[in-house]
Amino acid sequence: MPTSNLKEAKGFSAYGLNVTDLRMMLHSCHNPILKAKIKDCIIMYEEKSRRSSEQNKQSIEKLNDFLENAMRVGLRRVIRVMRKKARKSKDMTLNVVSTLLEVEFANLCAKTTHDKQLKEVIYERKSILLDKVGRRLAGTGWRYGYNDNCGKNASYIIYVYLPNGVQLIVA
Repeated sequence: MPTSNLKEAKGFSAYGLNVTDLRMMLHSCHNPILKAKIKDCIIMYEEKSRRSSEQNKQSIEKLNDFLENAMRVGLRRVIRVMRKKARKSKDMTLNVVSTLLEVEFANLCAKTTHDKQLKEVIYERKSILLDKVGRRLAGTGWRYGYNDNCGKNASYIIYVYLPNGVQLIVA
């Protein structure tokens, strides 16, 4: 019995499961080794969720500040001016930076709205903007890559390495 319990626990993967699924499995499981593993997965999931909530709160605070104070004119105006300059200059770097700024703005706006339909529209716009970033990166000479196996909250992640070596992760 202990050998089969250990084998079952070693073969367990929480990939693709949410915390509700894990709790249901924990409730119906009779294998003590697997139960311990599931409990660890739940604790890890809750810790990640807590950290994500803290990051969201900080990001929303930054957004609210930038809406009013970005370059002393407000974020919306900065985005509008950058988009206009990017169109006129045809500079791919400016295009990518402008679009990345729009992606982040859309992401933060979606986090602040409580209307489900509006949130879906905003996330759809974000997805379209991410597609644009992916297509435009080739013209910048920057190093970049993507991962389309990233979990439940994002379809894919784009990794962008700025010329100064800083890495941006856009999901």
